[in-house]
Amino acid sequence: MTTMSSLRRARPVRVAALLPLLLGAPACGDDLTTSTGGSDSETGGEATDGTTAGGATTAVETTQGSSPSGTETDSGGQTTDSTTAGPETSSGTTDTPGTTSGTTGISGTSETGDSETGIMPGCMGPDEDGDGVPDECDLCPGGDDGLDGDGDGVPDGCDLCPDGDDELDGDGDGQPDACDPCPADNPDDTDGDGVCDSDDLCPEGDDAIDIDDDGIPDACDDDVSLEIPGPLYDFDAADDGALVLSRHENGQVLVTCYNADLSLRKAEFVVGDYDLEPAPPPGPTVNIARETQQVIVTWHDPSGANNPSRLEYVYLDAQCDELIGESTALSGVTYVEYHSTAIDAQGNAVIAASRDDTRVTFIDSAGEITSQQIAFDLAGTTYGTHVAMNQSTGEGIISAQPHSGGTLYYRRFNADGTWQDPGAVAVSVNQHYWYDGHTVGMNDSGQFVLLWRSSDSQLDFRVFDGDGSVLADVQRATPAFEGGTPFDSFRRRHSEIQLRGENFVLGETYRSKPVDLDIMHFEYTPDGSLVVEDSTDISVAMVLAIRVTPGGRTYLHDGQTVYALTSYP
Repeated sequence: MTTMSSLRRARPVRVAALLPLLLGAPACGDDLTTSTGGSDSETGGEATDGTTAGGATTAVETTQGSSPSGTETDSGGQTTDSTTAGPETSSGTTDTPGTTSGTTGISGTSETGDSETGIMPGCMGPDEDGDGVPDECDLCPGGDDGLDGDGDGVPDGCDLCPDGDDELDGDGDGQPDACDPCPADNPDDTDGDGVCDSDDLCPEGDDAIDIDDDGIPDACDDDVSLEIPGPLYDFDAADDGALVLSRHENGQVLVTCYNADLSLRKAEFVVGDYDLEPAPPPGPTVNIARETQQVIVTWHDPSGANNPSRLEYVYLDAQCDELIGESTALSGVTYVEYHSTAIDAQGNAVIAASRDDTRVTFIDSAGEITSQQIAFDLAGTTYGTHVAMNQSTGEGIISAQPHSGGTLYYRRFNADGTWQDPGAVAVSVNQHYWYDGHTVGMNDSGQFVLLWRSSDSQLDFRVFDGDGSVLADVQRATPAFEGGTPFDSFRRRHSEIQLRGENFVLGETYRSKPVDLDIMHFEYTPDGSLVVEDSTDISVAMVLAIRVTPGGRTYLHDGQTVYALTSYP
């Protein structure tokens, strides 16, 4: 590779010393001169420069040591043959063969280059970029060698830094100082936040993101303290920390949307109607696509003008503007309290509900229903339905349970709504409780986990590989209370198990938590290895009220307030 220093060494020096002696110049690459029949003469050891042939005066180069007879004698007295051309003239110029130590054999050329064209000795061939320099001697193929705006000796067309000297690179990062945004840093900006490393407050993240305004960027803040007041029923977060909240009041479903810095994206607005009779069912759940940030809101509409009982949904774009208004996702079922919704990174969603059987609706990234199917029928009353999706592929899993007992069921689906498992797969467990004692999660590798409470003092989970084989079985002790009966551990909606990369972030839930009891959350690898665990007094009954983002921010809520934390658990 040609370096900038080698480009400088090859740069031609224009010399005009011989030009007054010449009446014409041959084409680039002529390396013989022709005599027209005149003779060389030598006086005092100096060459004469002119002869007369046929009345025409020509310029002739004569070298020291040449003999009048057409032979050349070197300094050792040796003679060499030379050729005398016939009476041929070209442009009034006759040349003699041979060179001096100061000439090249090209008329009008010194050993450092042609005075007019800058051509180096021996430069021949085409000039593809048309800058007057043959390609084999071109400093900057494809650019004009004569254009050097910053005067650093490198033609503009090959200049790394058109604003200054390419050779000046104080930090040695390959960017000349004049064009280096961080001339004292190598690398310039490790965390990509637009702040040079030497000035970076937080090398681990964006200096501009400081949601609690304490002067410490969130990525380096061990105690981010921010509260978003409610009330709320459900919430969800995108990868960058954008946040959505849902709740219901006075027969209406309400949504609020926040940007990644938790500035308001869209103030609370009504998305649909909500019937409360005969009794308040679970409230409206909300899910946001982790990358594209479309939003789906789902709720159970049990009675009133909207009979028969049905599941409704609204689909919003990334600005929280309506794409699909209030529509029916599932109907014809007698009881749909036990429903669940999931959405993948690109905005494809799945809604499932159970009672007599387990039904599913597939929705594309434009919010349109693509199919409605019966996932499985357990030949009896089915409860505790949950959905999780592979965020990267749109595949996923639906799980359900009988009222209580020793068996959980799942069935996996493809992104196109077809099924990976031919029917419901039974999973034998030690015990699960009441209407809804389990939940499910799936990572981007298609590995999935079932989490359930087996007693008042134990929580269990089992991790499966993509082929359905078991990777790990884990049991964790929990505080014993509630009279020995762990009712409805995951009865409220949106209990999809969270992810940190490929790992699963799980947690305890309680139907009623004593004030002095902390809730444990814990991260495990798919092979069942504990990564980290932590505790908090922030809790809401019967739901995994935790959302984890890749940037390290975690959200928790207690039904009234959303809390933003970093590096939790």
